[in-house]
Amino acid sequence: MLICLAAREQRTGVRSPPGNSLSMIADWRVSASDSEACTRERAISNAISSVHFERGLLLFKLNIWEIPVTASEKINIERLRAIWALVVSGSTEGERDNARGHAEKLLKRHGHSLSDVPKLLKRKGTRRKATTPPDWYDQWEDQVRREKEDLQRREEEAREAERKSWHAKWQAEHEAEYEEILARFGSSEQVFKLNAMEEAILESVKPWRFVDKTSHPGYEFVNWRGRPRGDLGDWADDILDAIKGAVPMPQTLAEAMAEADVWDALGHARWLVSKYETGEAIEETFEPPVSQRNWLIRDLADRDMPAETLDDVIHRTRRLANRGYRDDYELELLLADLMRVRSASAAGKVEDLENRQREDVQNEHPRPPLSARERRVQIERILQTEKGRAMSLRQIARMFGASPATVLSIRNKIEQSAP
Repeated sequence: MLICLAAREQRTGVRSPPGNSLSMIADWRVSASDSEACTRERAISNAISSVHFERGLLLFKLNIWEIPVTASEKINIERLRAIWALVVSGSTEGERDNARGHAEKLLKRHGHSLSDVPKLLKRKGTRRKATTPPDWYDQWEDQVRREKEDLQRREEEAREAERKSWHAKWQAEHEAEYEEILARFGSSEQVFKLNAMEEAILESVKPWRFVDKTSHPGYEFVNWRGRPRGDLGDWADDILDAIKGAVPMPQTLAEAMAEADVWDALGHARWLVSKYETGEAIEETFEPPVSQRNWLIRDLADRDMPAETLDDVIHRTRRLANRGYRDDYELELLLADLMRVRSASAAGKVEDLENRQREDVQNEHPRPPLSARERRVQIERILQTEKGRAMSLRQIARMFGASPATVLSIRNKIEQSAP
């Protein structure tokens, strides 16, 4: 016997007795209206429905206690569409009638009738789409990554601002020297234009020139056969002879030091202009064959050619002092030069004291001390005065017989040591 407790309670307002024994349930009498509302067919249909089972159907054999569907719940359009397809295209009349009955019951439970089917079927399905639950570890990892990127961006912006500030300060300090270089060359483009010696050297090594595609895979660059790898090593003899023959090699120490001064001044000008205009100093101021010629002349001027006059000794000493370092071998060379000049002086092969005094009188400033240490002390002293800070690097260098690069190096060390 089918017992529908929900229908009885709703009609009479009387709650079911306590306990759930079969004998107590069997003693209940069911009215005709209750029986009609709770037919066996409805009990079987609801018993096999997972949707109703999830809503709380209590089954006892064929007995069912159904919780009524509220009006706020939406009808399952997909289920209605499947049932109505059987109503329209069922294979037998019984199948179509059975499907029509199921559809009518489903519609009635939600307050609809069969006439509402066309309108309901136009709706989209009400079944919720499956969503992937959030991965809290991935979210945390993304947040950490974003914070790290923001921190790196802020640090990079701070470094860039500091670099621009430092470069602006550096430009202000070297503006006078920069303007002097532009006045001497005419423009910044002319500073980097090849001079006659550079063109002659590069022309002489053209037979050894080629495009290197193998030394560094993925890169192509101009190279010369016979050139050593890196800065160490010797060039091949044939290309080295071509470099030496492109421009006549100096025959005296004075000629060697004069050419060395030309290369030093040009390299310094290109270094300063590139750093002033771009903030980054150019790494290679000369092409490799020209740099090799520069090194050959430097070796002649600084150590390989012997000094024959006192002026040669003074000039060489100034060059070594301007480079800012000293080694025992170079000191031994200077000592040998002085001894040679002294011997030549005894034989009457050097200028006498009167010529030296006459030269001092003609100079705008007295002869600077031969000691590099004393020269540095004097340069440091004048750079720490108001007058010295207002003077250009070249003025100070000419006053003490040093190069502008040496004065610049001393000034940078003073600024770095300042609190």
